[in-house]
Amino acid sequence: MDRRFREFLDRLTQARLEGPVCNHYALDGPEANAVRRNNLRLYLAQMADATPSLLLVGEAPGYRGCRLTGIPFTSEAIILDPNIRPFGSQAGYRKTDEQATVTKEASATMVWSALAGACPPPLLWNAFPFHPYQPERPASNRRPDRHELQLGVGFLAELIALFPPLAVAAV
Repeated sequence: MDRRFREFLDRLTQARLEGPVCNHYALDGPEANAVRRNNLRLYLAQMADATPSLLLVGEAPGYRGCRLTGIPFTSEAIILDPNIRPFGSQAGYRKTDEQATVTKEASATMVWSALAGACPPPLLWNAFPFHPYQPERPASNRRPDRHELQLGVGFLAELIALFPPLAVAAV
């Protein structure tokens, strides 16, 4: 993988966050974080090869989607489906062992239904790349606050620089 992507991933893993936020890429987290980091590494490499012209930006990872998979706008069902490109276990994507069953997430299902057949698919990211949750309820979602979004701007700008030229659209 390109050194620039490794450096980007390294910065994600080392981000220190305050409050009810999960860094699901952190090196000092559970083993499942390594699965998510690898999923994201595969995704970025495949998207670089696909040369997308559009970046779709969401708000933040949800607890049933990106928080589990490491890839914005996906669910475990999406990343394991061999019929949804670039995903599937044959491409190296894996599910963590955090949930017994394969999870689905409504937004991910809608997004990938709309993207079916898009060639290349757009690059997907979140304005805040970490999972914000309600206090003492990790299995919940909340909007990122102003400070969190400011932190996310740096990661978003760096991602845009890694994939020029991109048109950017908010979802």
